[in-house]
Amino acid sequence: MKKLDLKILENADRQAVERLAELCPSAGERERKILWHRLESRCKDNKYAYSVEGVDTCKRSAIHYFNMAAMCAAVILIITGSIFGLKRLKAPDNTVSPSVEVITAAATEMASNDKTDAQTELVLKMLNSIDYYDKVSGRLVEKGNGNSFNDVEFEVDLTTARSYSHIRQCWTDSPESAINGDVSSAELITDENYTYDFIRYSDGNSVFTYNLASKKKEYISPSVKRADSEKIPDEERREGKSHNLWWKWRTDPLNCEHASHSLFPQLIVSTALDDQDKWQIDGIQTYIGRECTAVSGKDGSFTALIDTQTGVLLKYVATDSNGEICDYICVQSIAFDDEADEVREFDFTESEAD
Repeated sequence: MKKLDLKILENADRQAVERLAELCPSAGERERKILWHRLESRCKDNKYAYSVEGVDTCKRSAIHYFNMAAMCAAVILIITGSIFGLKRLKAPDNTVSPSVEVITAAATEMASNDKTDAQTELVLKMLNSIDYYDKVSGRLVEKGNGNSFNDVEFEVDLTTARSYSHIRQCWTDSPESAINGDVSSAELITDENYTYDFIRYSDGNSVFTYNLASKKKEYISPSVKRADSEKIPDEERREGKSHNLWWKWRTDPLNCEHASHSLFPQLIVSTALDDQDKWQIDGIQTYIGRECTAVSGKDGSFTALIDTQTGVLLKYVATDSNGEICDYICVQSIAFDDEADEVREFDFTESEAD
């Protein structure tokens, strides 16, 4: 079998590419083209090749639509290999369930162009979210593979390229429990040779992971600096011709891959919010103490809350054709800049380097 020239994957972080591999239903020519160009501009990690095994599909799930296109392209290109196990970490047990205070703006009739302008402004803020804060810390949960979720505690300093995240992968029979923050008693996933309980740490120069169970340290990559993420002019954010357009992505300088789908939500923009005719702005809500812009798919397939000040994605929930939750990202707590926790130091003294 031929192997994919992995140069096209040189920009991908592990989490994004892993999530691409969850599903592989059929996709059309447009989806394959979109994926191809997104991979060319996005991918960074050239250490892996990927294959797919069937799992339940999720209709119109933003992240999973990206997975669909990815896997179809993978099949077309005859990619071989296997998906590595997710590296997860244990987070504290003091989660407080987030609450939402609905303060929907008074309904007003806006001209079509005004609505489009508001959508575009929101999308551009999300695509440039890293320009609206220097430091951030918090905790989130996101859907993992199958009946699992990722519990992520994070601290990031974009001015120094330092970051710390503590990630664990757990089983759940109830997505609602994870979304509501009831994760303290969740069962950590383990198998004969592996425990999905990890630290991911950037010291400003290099990124490492550390398995809390095996005490194994692994070098991942050089740290990405903020200067490496050059801002793309707004008028140049779209590439392609006619109806076959896609969003250009900036390089991700967070060095905190498991939290990036929230903190730098380019993936959601490129999928759920790509076609402005298919979603709408519903108003303003307060969520975990932050003012958010609420949006939803016009077909009812997803809802999302975007921080109005920074463009960070604070909550995203997608449902399948049966109304079942099939994808989610939910920030449980977050703080920016002066209110954010400093990135902690991590001691690898007792680790065994891979």
